[in-house]
Amino acid sequence: NFIKVKTIEDFNKNNKCVAKFSRSGDFSNKNIKANFKISIGRKTQGKKLDLIIRNKKDVYFLEAKHLNTGGGEQSKQVLELIEIIKEKPLASYHLVAFLDGIHSNNILKFEGKIIRKQMKTKEEIQYVDIKKNLIKNKNNYWVNTAGLNKLFS
Repeated sequence: NFIKVKTIEDFNKNNKCVAKFSRSGDFSNKNIKANFKISIGRKTQGKKLDLIIRNKKDVYFLEAKHLNTGGGEQSKQVLELIEIIKEKPLASYHLVAFLDGIHSNNILKFEGKIIRKQMKTKEEIQYVDIKKNLIKNKNNYWVNTAGLNKLFS
């Protein structure tokens, strides 16, 4: 039910729409900052996000990753997603970190479990960091495919 738009004017006119971030134009980091008073990419050397979504009065800024293996590069990408959910947006704005794949399952398996104080695995440390930032920033989300579908259904 979401339509794809290419201009900020069309984005503001529609109740349910989606736009891709771009290096220039209406959906560049510079114009997102000017139009939405939200700073994206401060700590990630100007990295642009993937999508901006309007669902009635709420606006979602989404970064997506798909990780099937562990290792240093994957840890870097998870940290990038954690940096996104650390941001504190305005009340009707939400930052969404979307992680899918095996690595996502390895992190999300800790939901509802007690995390040991010592001898934490990398995934446990990532999970604790994610949870801490989501508690601090209740407007933000960390989702996989099922969570994304639920968020927008």
